[in-house]
Amino acid sequence: MNTTADKLTTPDTPGGANIPSTTGTTNAPSSTGLADSAEEQTTGIVFNIQRFSVHDGPGIRTTVFLKGCPLRCAWCSNPEGLTGAPQLMYMRGNCAGCLKCIEACPNHAASLTENGRAVDPSLCESCGMCAKECYFDALKMEGAIMTVPELMKELRKDANHYRRSDGGITLSGGEALTQLSFCAELFKACHAEGWHTAVETTAYIDRDSLDKVLPHLDLVLMDIKHADSAKHKEYTGVPNKRILQNARYIAEYGGPKLVIRTPVIPGFNDTAEEILAICAVAQSLPGVDTIHLLPFHRMGRNKYEHMQYDYRMEGVGPLTQEKASELHAVVRDNTQLVCKIGG
Repeated sequence: MNTTADKLTTPDTPGGANIPSTTGTTNAPSSTGLADSAEEQTTGIVFNIQRFSVHDGPGIRTTVFLKGCPLRCAWCSNPEGLTGAPQLMYMRGNCAGCLKCIEACPNHAASLTENGRAVDPSLCESCGMCAKECYFDALKMEGAIMTVPELMKELRKDANHYRRSDGGITLSGGEALTQLSFCAELFKACHAEGWHTAVETTAYIDRDSLDKVLPHLDLVLMDIKHADSAKHKEYTGVPNKRILQNARYIAEYGGPKLVIRTPVIPGFNDTAEEILAICAVAQSLPGVDTIHLLPFHRMGRNKYEHMQYDYRMEGVGPLTQEKASELHAVVRDNTQLVCKIGG
């Protein structure tokens, strides 16, 4: 596959021609806010629960993926986590053309065309009625609304594994911390069980929000994608100033361990100079001694088709093992950081 930089496109709208904008996605829906009374419970929108994870922190873990993200990274492998609300995924290859989904739609948003099933987004409310009527798994609702007790019940199924392996719970996304109140309450509940807590994050949130979760975290796996703010904005939709400021704040906070993670993307940050610039940032942070280099892959490619989003990495091949090893050697030979390929 071609891995040249000119294949990585950067349209004027960072998410691509039909990927949802970041407007309204920096916070999950109002149901994820703090409860107004004792009867109300904080809820979050979960799009995946991955059990027996071993790459998202120490020991055996369960990684919970929450919807909503303020960035629009060109290489995102979880596009179903971009928006802060449940949404429909359509697997065209599974569709039997039975029309039950069209009959089930209360708003008549779905129709059958010569190109297959089509949906009018101005009418679709993501109610999920069509998915309930699909017996061929062609339709799936991405995002389930859960309370903290409901999620804790699910997490307790593997509690013995957490204890025996010194594992625990990791929140990911999307950007998990956009669902701030849910994260804070969940981390508290996990600590009450004696479980290790971690978050995978860009930390593109305000300082007051960080203060609500840091006391309940043991590990922060934080993305620093590029040291140059202009290039960072070009490929993710946001500058990196807040991210770098929050990295320093977390490092100086004195609570959770901070590990820097860098997705290595051909044409974006895969030169020795760019990786060393990120390492320089990491080495300037108190207590930070480790960086993870995460090689670009295309395993999320099909999701873009299922979400009817443009895939901006078309024509860009996965980072080769040879290139990953070369950058690992660059970090090893020129910095004091412990470098790991992968999570």
